[in-house]
Amino acid sequence: MRQSVGCRGEAVVRGQSRLWRDGIRTRSSRLLTAALALVAAPAMAGVPFVKLPSHTKDGVTWHVRKEKRSGMRMPFLVAGAPKEAIAKINRRLEERFTSDIETASNATEFSTENRVLFANRRYFVVGGAVHAYFSGAAHPLYRFDVAVFDLRTGDEANFWPLFRLAADANGEIGLTRTDALDALILRAYLRQAAIHANRDPNCWALVAETRGCYVEDDGLAWCEHAGDWTYATLYPTSQGLAVTLDIYAEQDRGCRGEGVVLPWPAVRKTLLKPVPLP
Repeated sequence: MRQSVGCRGEAVVRGQSRLWRDGIRTRSSRLLTAALALVAAPAMAGVPFVKLPSHTKDGVTWHVRKEKRSGMRMPFLVAGAPKEAIAKINRRLEERFTSDIETASNATEFSTENRVLFANRRYFVVGGAVHAYFSGAAHPLYRFDVAVFDLRTGDEANFWPLFRLAADANGEIGLTRTDALDALILRAYLRQAAIHANRDPNCWALVAETRGCYVEDDGLAWCEHAGDWTYATLYPTSQGLAVTLDIYAEQDRGCRGEGVVLPWPAVRKTLLKPVPLP
């Protein structure tokens, strides 16, 4: 007999939109991006900015610019990468900063974190929660937005091709696998679902439910829909590889950005071939 993973007040078996998410926009990001396009204004001239103090971590230096009227902030890279890479990264951050300022001037409510989530000699990660509400809209829009930059090239990093994924053609996978990233991710979500069993909504159990996860009588865990990771974001942290899934309905939009962090030793076991990781 299968024991399903519940999400709202049920017993849970023990077992975090970004516009740029590995080149794929999430559903919530597409909605928010469309809304932003409707209110986008021409490029700003004479907007007052404040340069805040610089920060350095592991040889990477950045400063934060703040736009006075809107209060929007954005970190910009100063040192720690080749000049060409720094210029490319800062162009992308400038685009995002400009969009945030324009949106803040048109939205009824708008806030964004835009903080450095991780920095070392290989990667520069910027992101955080984004909240927007436009007058007349049925509800606010919320997403968790992350951009991972490769400091060697200035390009956005895509981690997925580095890892082994073990779900079969039907999307089913046994969670005993230790050499596959998809099994590692879903085991972590099941553990967090158990830890947060009394939380409503249980963001991790919602993921397990949509992935069709269950536990057999012999204690082995399986997931039936583990083959599609379109709406997943991977980004490095000092503790491990962070994973967030944007699969939540609007009523559970506060779950966007909740996720799991996979320890680096376990993540390295799922690599297709040895490559350096933070």
